[in-house]
Amino acid sequence: MLLFGMKLPVQAADPPYPCEEDLIEVMFSPDSRVRLRDGVPVDLATKAMTGVNEILSGFDWTEWNRICSLPEERLDELHASGEANTGKTLYNLNNIYRLRIPVGNDIWQVSRDLESLPGIILARPVPKPMPPPLVGDYEPEQGYLDSAGCTPTGIDAEYAWTLTGGNGTGVTVCDLEYGWYYNHADITKAVGSQINPYPLSLPAGETDDHGTAVIGVMVSDGNGWGTTGISHGASLKTCGTYYGTSPAWNVPDAITMAINALSAGDVILL
Repeated sequence: MLLFGMKLPVQAADPPYPCEEDLIEVMFSPDSRVRLRDGVPVDLATKAMTGVNEILSGFDWTEWNRICSLPEERLDELHASGEANTGKTLYNLNNIYRLRIPVGNDIWQVSRDLESLPGIILARPVPKPMPPPLVGDYEPEQGYLDSAGCTPTGIDAEYAWTLTGGNGTGVTVCDLEYGWYYNHADITKAVGSQINPYPLSLPAGETDDHGTAVIGVMVSDGNGWGTTGISHGASLKTCGTYYGTSPAWNVPDAITMAINALSAGDVILL
């Protein structure tokens, strides 16, 4: 745990970062003993709440919650144990709260107003999670996209992409098997692609990995990162072959469903 021995400057709240519109994290001074009583924070040790009600008086409502859900007594025990073990003065997590205010107010100005009070060492809008970083460009590692002269497994897909329709544009590919992960970041066409109306199942011991890899090889997005599908311009449908309330293989029925959903020139991958 960090030792908060001095008040941070209010300016440290700038520049704004992506944040929740209605949530502020509030840290009261280390010498306070702020505790939630009947939904209202009260200071049992000092006067850390001085000025807080005045700043919040203009709102129709506010809501306070402790940032840590462990019982107050347990947090006090952890605090005492930490100080005994380290010989340092540590901050008590009971003094950190989340304040919810109505949406539509200047969350940054309210935070600055609160942070300017003597009993509060920090008041900041709750940050939104950072978006996950994009993966690298794996296309150079997809040897099967190259010409057959470069690698025995090459299918010359990269050359095909230079031709009209060579990336699959105008064609729908329907994959018949089992197990797809429909929220893969690099296979956006998977969303809503399933045409089998029956409850789908996975055979014992199987996972979503294989089906996801197959549609990735075919239609993963041509977006400059991750992999690039051989026919990344094509549309996608998926149709489960292992399904039913009492799951069983029924490939003929799945093929029939695929034919019904496709048009001349489309492709069924079995």
